[in-house]
Amino acid sequence: MSKVVKDKFKHLIIHAISFCINYLIFIFIMFFLSDNSTIGINIANLVAWIESMLFIFYIDKKYVPDLVDENNSRELFKFILVRIFSLIIEVMIIYIFIIILKNNYYLVKLISLILLFVFNNFYVKHINFK
Repeated sequence: MSKVVKDKFKHLIIHAISFCINYLIFIFIMFFLSDNSTIGINIANLVAWIESMLFIFYIDKKYVPDLVDENNSRELFKFILVRIFSLIIEVMIIYIFIIILKNNYYLVKLISLILLFVFNNFYVKHINFK
């Protein structure tokens, strides 16, 4: 197996673990949050997102060090831009399906994370590893 394929596989596993951690943190915060308001749901989502991005950053740096050249500001900018874009997508999904349509926030969060996992996999496959 080539190094690029191994790096892609490692990165995919890291993202899967990160999304699981994101979901568990979201559930944990929502469990202890007595107010299931728009603000509470968005705070829980933002805290979970920040934690998962920090996890991805540090684990990628340790286990997939050749993934992004830290000296190349263009690659770093793309990485940050895609992560912020994924947060915006997730906030929009949560707003539409939880706040407006009043669906179950655990199920909506899980579905949004699966969609973002696919989006991030596309990013890694077609943009980041070129």
